[in-house]
Amino acid sequence: MELKGKTILITGGSAGIGLEAAKQFITEGAKVIITGRDQKKLDLAKKMHPSITTIKSDASSQEAAIALYNQINEMGGIDILYNNAGIMNGQDNLGFSNSKHFEKAAIEINTNYLGVILLNDLFLNMLKQKRSSYYQYIIDIELHAVQSCTDLFSIKSCSTFLYRSITRSFTDNWKQHKNI
Repeated sequence: MELKGKTILITGGSAGIGLEAAKQFITEGAKVIITGRDQKKLDLAKKMHPSITTIKSDASSQEAAIALYNQINEMGGIDILYNNAGIMNGQDNLGFSNSKHFEKAAIEINTNYLGVILLNDLFLNMLKQKRSSYYQYIIDIELHAVQSCTDLFSIKSCSTFLYRSITRSFTDNWKQHKNI
């Protein structure tokens, strides 16, 4: 895939795999936009890689996703959507009684699963319109890919399993309808 001149949006791009992907895409000549919830991390990423465009956005929020889409649209759109945002709340989700358990579980599901569905849905037509070849590009990163839900970090593993399943279903559906 030729990346030179392409515009790539990386969710969760302020650190880790997302930031490393941004660095690699810049090396290939792409224009990179990253999102994240932490402005300090976004500022640090911008300082390390001045060509990156940063946008503070929370992948668990429908309102933020719509605002992100509108902002990207005003910037001219993207060629590639790289879904990387994810969250894991750890020990609070091991099944022990905790007044914040439901709230934290909802954030994980909204970020790791529902946020991906929403962003794919929002950006799909833009990607179809912008494509320079027969393919539109959505890259879904399956962090800690799992075959099924596990006891340790149960909400994270289950939301990742759902994410993996919807990505495969999404791809199969595109193929059946000759959209890719």
